[in-house]
This record gives sequence, structure tokens and C-alpha cells, in this order.
Amino acid sequence: MSTDKKTKSPRSFHSGSTSSFTDDRGGDSGKARAGESAAFGGDNVLDTLMPLTVGDNSSPAYAPTSDGDKLRTRAGGDTSPYVPNSAEAYHHGGLASDKFADYPDHTFTGCSPIEDYRILEKLGEGTFGEVHRGTHERSGNQVALKRILMHHEKEGVPITAIREIKILRQLDHENVVSLTDMAIKFSNATDETGETQPPSIYMVFPYMDHDLAGLLENPSVKFSEAQIKCYLKQLLDGTNYLHQQKILHRDMKAANLLINNRGILKIADFGLSRPMVDKTLTGCVVTRWYRPPELLLGEKRYTTAIDMWAVGCVFAEMLKGGPILMGRSDMDQLDLIFDLCGGPTEESMPGWKDLPGCKDVQFGKAHIRRVKDEYERYGKQAADLLDKLLVLDPKKRLTAFNALEHSYFWTYPKPASPRELPKYESSHEYDRRKLKMSQAEHHHNNHHYDNVPPSPNANVDIENSRYRNREHRTKKRERSRERDRVDDLKLLDIETANFTLMDELSNRE
Repeated sequence: MSTDKKTKSPRSFHSGSTSSFTDDRGGDSGKARAGESAAFGGDNVLDTLMPLTVGDNSSPAYAPTSDGDKLRTRAGGDTSPYVPNSAEAYHHGGLASDKFADYPDHTFTGCSPIEDYRILEKLGEGTFGEVHRGTHERSGNQVALKRILMHHEKEGVPITAIREIKILRQLDHENVVSLTDMAIKFSNATDETGETQPPSIYMVFPYMDHDLAGLLENPSVKFSEAQIKCYLKQLLDGTNYLHQQKILHRDMKAANLLINNRGILKIADFGLSRPMVDKTLTGCVVTRWYRPPELLLGEKRYTTAIDMWAVGCVFAEMLKGGPILMGRSDMDQLDLIFDLCGGPTEESMPGWKDLPGCKDVQFGKAHIRRVKDEYERYGKQAADLLDKLLVLDPKKRLTAFNALEHSYFWTYPKPASPRELPKYESSHEYDRRKLKMSQAEHHHNNHHYDNVPPSPNANVDIENSRYRNREHRTKKRERSRERDRVDDLKLLDIETANFTLMDELSNRE
């Protein structure tokens, strides 16, 4: 692959398209139709991100009619049959085309009813979404449909989904997944209060045959050195592009790296991503096995270096064939990191003692850095690159741009071309986990399987943190009530003993 052009400019949308994104609710964002905000539980995300209105008259591109059907209209308010892929539809960023295949993978086509797609088997699931394989009914194209889960429907669409949509609309790179459509399933059902249930919202992406975690867990798949170089180079190209666009991914891991049978790798799952800002940020990001030491120690003003630590973990995972730092808690994760990368000192990690998590760190033994020694069997250049990625000091960690210039990519064997890579049967982490569980259950655990526990989910950390204080207060009140109850019982026992003693004394008298 050529390294002459490492990034592309962000895709610019047609100036006349009402689907272009703005930060406020004015201008291109359009006006919500009556009742829509309530249906979405608060602010209408589609009104903000990709409004259901097109044309000068702000007529609905489609809307539920009284009989529950969807009315699809042309831009400008014409109620004659909608013509997908027409000049008006393309100009206004209208509904998904009947000629869906005419659009390149990166083209955002607007909002469509879910009936435009056939939903097939599940490919994966997370805290805020589940992904299914699907096909576009008219074109037959394979797609991935990510249904946004709304655990608290009255609070509206999760902020992670809103951020993901907003960020993906601005990105355009071969190694970054593309959002091609939004699909909506309206519901006529009502809840116990009589209110209409909110619609289901789906994000539509081009289908990718594998994720990196699924391939690594597939025993029939063995990566060559040239193949690893090809995947790593694409990962660095995509990461370099994100960082040049001032985007922090914040959940880089093997399961979020998608690969198709054309050998193309794409960075996916931008639910935790956000633009870079010079202020304190949440530390509940990045799945624990890929979380850098500064986050584990409580750093809140972090940089793109957190993504580069995760890239280093993914690189080592490809070399070794599985996750390398599988901590069962944050403290255990730190211990594994220090065991491999050496313990923190003012030289190796300046300012580490000032981080809030430092007081919880306990050293049972002196740690000596041994990254090169551990990975030199995979080649001196590979070990050197990894050694410069897994650096405790985030300021000294290689950037994606500098990593692309490392001699690892210029020594034999050179990175393979994507089209030269082997094709595999579909391999996703979700399927591999299900297969292992099925095998273990069928054989009653009489056979040995590589039961690597699933990596922790960074989204879960964020969701749980929202209620942690509330749960803590509840438990504190429960403990207080229990102490009061015990005290009452003790007092009752004392009073009972006193009465018994008085009775005995009375009898003696």
C-alpha cells in the first residue's frame, strides 16, 4: 500500500442538503414535526442529526399516516410517488435509493424505513446496540444494521449513539467505517400509560466479513508477518486520519476493527469517541485490556496517546495470537502493565505520583522493562516498534504518523497488498464466543478449549458510573438501617434479661 497519502479531506456534503450536520438546532437542522420529540423521549435526535424534512416547504420525507403506513414524498412537498435516486432525492440527501448499489460505500443516503432492509442473523451486541447482518431489499447489497438500544427510553437516544452519528457524518477514509443510512421502525404499540412507544433506530453500514478478534480466535486462521504488517499499516493509517481530524476514538480494540474479504481493515464503533478538547474528560473509556496506565491511574486530561497504547496492544495481539494484558480489575491491569513495561518512575512516567490513582498502587516487587525481550522472537523491528508504542509516558509514545515511518514496514517481508490476503469464512467475535459456549456445554467440559474471557466493555463502565453514587448511597442507608435494627435487638435482649432477672429476684423474695 502506498504511504504517500495518509489522509483525505473530510467529505463535504451538498450545500443544498438538509441532512448536513450543524451543532445547533437552527439552519439545516430543520424543525421537528408536532409530536416527534415526545415520541423520541426528549430531543429528537433525527431532527438534530438528519431531519426527516426535505425541500423548501419542509415537507416530510416520510411520516406515519393515520392508517400506520408510511408516506414517501418528493422534495418540495409533491405527494406523487417518491422516485428514489432521482435528482431531487440525491440533491436533498433523501431516502435510501432503490438503486442502493449506485452509491459508493461512503455515501450517506439519508433516512429510510426499516422495511427497505431484511434483518438477518446477529453479528454482535454491546451496552448500547446490537448488530445484525442484513440485505437491502431492492439491490440485494449486504449491510450491517446496528439497532440503538434505549435502556431509558424517556431519556431519549443515548449520548454515545448521538456522538457516533455526528462524528461518522464528518469522516471519510478507507480505513474508517462509513455510515451509509439511518433506518427507522415506527411502532403503533403503546405502553402501560397509553403513550406510543418510540421508534427503533438503526444505523446502516457496509457489511464487513470479519472483526479482528473473531479472526484471531479462529483456530484455522494463522496470520503471516506480511499480513500483520498490512493490517497494522491500515490501522495506523486510519488512526492517523482520526487524530489529524482531532478525534479521539477511546475504544480501540480488536473487536472494533472490521475486515472484509478484500483485505480492507476499518476502524468501527465510535460510541465513546469525541472531538479533542483541552479540558478534563471521563476516565471511564477504553476497554480495560487496552487501557493505558495514565487512565488506570486517574488521568483526566489525556491525549491521542491513549489510542496509540491500544494500537500497541492490538499489534502485540496479532503477533501473539491473543490478548496480552488480561487484567481482572484495574489494579490487576496495572500490575500486568508494570510487569511487562517496568514500574513507573519519575524518569519513565513523569508526574505519575500526582495522579489520583497513585495512592492505590502497591508494589510487591521491582519491575524491569522487558517488552523487547518478550517479543524479539517475532523480529527485532517488530519488537522495537512495539517497545515504542507500549511506553508508560504518553508524551514519549509514538504517534500514528511516526509509527508509519518505522523501519518495521520497510524491512522484509514488506506489507502485503490487501488484495493478496487470503479470504476466510465469516469470523466475528460474537460467533466465536457462541461456538465455544456451545461446544463446552455439549461436551460437558470434558475437552479443553481456549476459554479466553471476553474483554471488558468500556461502555459498561460509563453506564455503571452513572448510578454508582446512587447505589452507594442506597447501600449506605441499608447498612445504617441494619445497624439500627441490630441495636434495637440488643436493647430488646437487655430489657428482656432485666425483666427475667427482676422476676427471679421477686420469686426469691
